[in-house]
Amino acid sequence: MQRRISRKGAIELSMSTIVVVIIAVVLLSLGLLFVNKVFKTLDILTGDMYANAQRALERNVRSDQEFWVERFEFEMGVGESDVFSAGVQNLRGSGGIFSLRVSKNQDWFVLPDPVFVDAGEQKGLPFIVNIPKDVPKGTQVILTMDLIVDGQVYESESIAFQIK
Repeated sequence: MQRRISRKGAIELSMSTIVVVIIAVVLLSLGLLFVNKVFKTLDILTGDMYANAQRALERNVRSDQEFWVERFEFEMGVGESDVFSAGVQNLRGSGGIFSLRVSKNQDWFVLPDPVFVDAGEQKGLPFIVNIPKDVPKGTQVILTMDLIVDGQVYESESIAFQIK
């Protein structure tokens, strides 16, 4: 015994499928637009961070200073996040790949990717510090920020964080 689907039922099923496909396409398009907007915003913010770090470096670095950190003492609250600047001035005779590294509490930091710096060139390097919410108030942390050149420690600066 064969079942027959009425024409009316078949048309309703086809219409339902078309509506579902249209809704899916609209949601996919909106999702892609949202992701595109987020990435454009991140690109702008990242560019601004590097530009600010470069300006701070140009204002504050001495002509004979190879490694510069915006501040040596930071006071931040529990759960706070902020962007700071470091910079390098390549006084070596050749270019190299420069990066930052911290001695401890690495999970507090978002450090920039390694960057090539030509001989005689300056580069600002923004870094983000995120103080976790579980750090007790009054904690003081002293750590070392290293400037790494071609995989070797080139110079270091001690920095201190006071958690308020």
